[in-house]
Amino acid sequence: MILFCGVVMIQLFAAQIDAERSTSRWQTLSGDAPRVIARGGFSGLLPDSSIDAYNLAIQTSVADVVLWCDVQLTKDGFGICFPDLNLANASTVQFVYPNGQKSYPINGVTTQGWFTIDSTLKDLKNVTLSRGILSM
Repeated sequence: MILFCGVVMIQLFAAQIDAERSTSRWQTLSGDAPRVIARGGFSGLLPDSSIDAYNLAIQTSVADVVLWCDVQLTKDGFGICFPDLNLANASTVQFVYPNGQKSYPINGVTTQGWFTIDSTLKDLKNVTLSRGILSM
């Protein structure tokens, strides 16, 4: 009998929840439209975090799209959107500053590369960041 009462209570509770649900066409917890987050812009079609990827995301998405990037800070406190800690991945920094390579412990592993923390914004304006977006 207790099991039967429990089952009935669960069914009544479920019916009450269904009745209280919003009549919104959005099946989110709040009933509001879901947030569209464009991480790296329209990556997959364009290079991650490039100005073209972000522009395409803005043009083809909802009006309040959230643009998300991995911000790397420079020595002088400016931020650039760049998807990797090592600037040598997807930029020309190693050609412009061949002696600029440094080593840092990253997640417990000594890692060599060119990092934004060693550069100023002025330095990075001489580098093709094919991807990076500068934050002024």
